[in-house]
Amino acid sequence: DDFVFQITQEEFLDFMFEDLELPNLVKRHITGTDTFKTVRAGISNDGNPSRINIVRTLRSAHARRIALSGGSRAKLRAALKELERIKREEPDNLGDIQELELEIAKLRASIDRVPFLV
Repeated sequence: DDFVFQITQEEFLDFMFEDLELPNLVKRHITGTDTFKTVRAGISNDGNPSRINIVRTLRSAHARRIALSGGSRAKLRAALKELERIKREEPDNLGDIQELELEIAKLRASIDRVPFLV
């Protein structure tokens, strides 16, 4: 007498790999079933160095630096123009010249204290 039975491919693979203690990877590869893993796409401005866009980060840092020191830069330009005017029109006025040079030094120090990367 012939004995005939039918099983699906999945049942056959379960039976074959049941006692082998192989990782599910082999079974999945043979059955052709794929599992998908969600991966975050894109870039960020902070976090893990492999995930950040360095160009965008530095561009943003430069913009912040300009914005944070904008008032001091305007005062520095005005002080430099005033110093130039005094030196041209009143070269004997050493008190005002020294005062402006001191103010210019303070403004430059203030601008230099602004951190590059915040």
